[in-house]
Amino acid sequence: MMKWQVSIYELIQNFRGALQSLIPWVEKNKIPFKEGESYDDWDSICENLYQNFVVNSVLYSENYKAKNNFARYDTYYNNYKSLDFIACQEKTNTGEFLIFVSFVADGNFDRINVCLVQKDSLEVISKKTISMLNTEFFLHLEDVYDSIIINM
Repeated sequence: MMKWQVSIYELIQNFRGALQSLIPWVEKNKIPFKEGESYDDWDSICENLYQNFVVNSVLYSENYKAKNNFARYDTYYNNYKSLDFIACQEKTNTGEFLIFVSFVADGNFDRINVCLVQKDSLEVISKKTISMLNTEFFLHLEDVYDSIIINM
């Protein structure tokens, strides 16, 4: 069996590409997807794609074994202490500890919704939207942060 090596950033980009490719089809089926207009059908599509493109790739990799539940796509929590998740940081390195929540469903999915959290307690301070293109992504499993390759 051939091994696949992929970074967390690539997994997020692949997920983004899958969402982008679906837009003509969800529009044909009259499924609202834009921010503020979407409902359960679009949410379900996104959750399942995220689970299969990102979360399962991590959970079934050779490198990492998740101990906690993985944060659900497009779900805001008050505290992330008991969850595994995708952390992110703007390349300008503002020092903020951010957690990936979802893509903003408009345009080309170039922006992401994130939570700003206290680094030690992982309690949410605020929510904001940042540019996806200027962001680095990290895997957070049991206080391990890794942006490099996972093997499958």
